[in-house]
Amino acid sequence: MPSCWACIGTLAGQLDAWQRERAWGTAAVEQMALDLQASYPGMKGFSRTSLFAIRQF
Repeated sequence: MPSCWACIGTLAGQLDAWQRERAWGTAAVEQMALDLQASYPGMKGFSRTSLFAIRQF
């Protein structure tokens, strides 16, 4: 199982790629938050605010 830091790094990289490739800006973060919340309904930490914090990491 990957470490928490590895997961954060992966999420940050994916967010950056979505924003560059799709020219979505903040909409990419919002969409990823919705997708993650739908995929992992019992988990916390996938809010729009949390993902912005991860991206800044």
